[in-house]
This record gives sequence, C-alpha cells and structure tokens, in this order.
Amino acid sequence: MNDNTTEIVRDLVVVGGGIAGCTAAMAASRLGLHVALVQNRPVLGGNASSEIGLLMGGADRDFPHVRESGIVEEIELTNRFYNHEVQWRNCLSDTLLENQVLDSGVDLYLNTHIHALKMDDSASIACVTGAQQATEKVFCFDAPLFIDATGDAHIAALAGAESMRGSEARDRFGEPLAPQESSPTKMGSTLMFRVKDIGRPVPFVRPDWADHFPDPDDLPVSIHDPDRP
Repeated sequence: MNDNTTEIVRDLVVVGGGIAGCTAAMAASRLGLHVALVQNRPVLGGNASSEIGLLMGGADRDFPHVRESGIVEEIELTNRFYNHEVQWRNCLSDTLLENQVLDSGVDLYLNTHIHALKMDDSASIACVTGAQQATEKVFCFDAPLFIDATGDAHIAALAGAESMRGSEARDRFGEPLAPQESSPTKMGSTLMFRVKDIGRPVPFVRPDWADHFPDPDDLPVSIHDPDRP
C-alpha cells in the first residue's frame, strides 16, 4: 500500500450498491457488524435507481402470494410514504435509499470503483482496492468478509473464483422451480424512454450510428404483454 492509499478496516465489505448490496449491508450492520458499502456510481439502487429507471420487482410482480418482505418491503414502504409519484419519475427514491443505508450504520463510499484486490495465504480475499472518482482518493478495504454484489461477478473474477453464466439446471442445486435444462440465456438490456404530446409535429433526425427498425417485426427479439404498458 502506497502513501496515497487510505486503509479502511471493517468486519464486512460489500461491493456493489444495488438493491442486493444495500439490503446485505443493512442487514449485517443491524446485526452488529461494522460494514462498508462500496458503490461505483453516485447513487444507490442499481437498476432501481433514477439512473436506470426500473422499479424493484421481485417474485411478487407476477405472483402476489409470494410478496417479498423484510428490508425490501421496508425500502418499498418508505419510498411510498415519502415519494408520491411513480418511483422512476424523480430521484427522491435515491435519497431515501441512501438515508436508510446510512441510518442502518453502514459506512458508504460512493463513486468508488474497485479495480484490484489481494489474496491471503489461504486463497481468500485479504483486501480490495478502489479509486474514488472526483476526489482521486484511493482506498484499501481490509476485512475478513466480502460480498460481491456487483451484478456481474466483478470481484469474483478478480479473485479467480469459479463463475456461471445463464441459468443452471434444476438438479444443479436442487431447485424445484428452476428449468430442467441449463440455458445460456442472460438478462437482456432494457431501453426505457418517455414520450409527451406537445401539440405539434416534432421532426426526429436519426443519428448515423443508430440501427433502423422500421417495422416491429424487424426487431431481433420482441416480448410484448398487452396487459402491461
């Protein structure tokens, strides 16, 4: 560790500030651990933040009888109490989630991207190192426990851990609701946009780099549920 690096020693370091990372950090802190949550974006929430615009949608999105509770519901109810618009219409939910994380006693490091790590003699992660954008500070997070909540196994890959892609077969982990056969299918990209009628025609000039799909049937993959907008 060089002179420009600040060492942070905690009981647990969670890398990735999406909903999974936030709930893990909050739960651990409430159980008495000294927790650091490291997020490489300026806001928390991941796909459920104002940067992306998706809502938190668990199993209860399609099956109301399996509604999620615990910290996830706590986040939802807090947001509904203070935020009286649809969540993705404003950034208030970002602030509410950050306050809930901080109120749980978690030490939060935003805009901090983990780019390196060191392993100990037992082949476990000893520390992870990240640079904080704008401040140009470098932190070395030292802990006996680490959680990779980056969404793309970034920390696991740096550590050389085994990883899987797609969805595993039902018998791999004994999950009765998993597909019978494994699949390479992964989560797709989401394109969200808003439209507004301003009462007059507005010309659109397509950028040269943009693909052109003049007919919906030209889309490579299209899934449309008429019951949902």
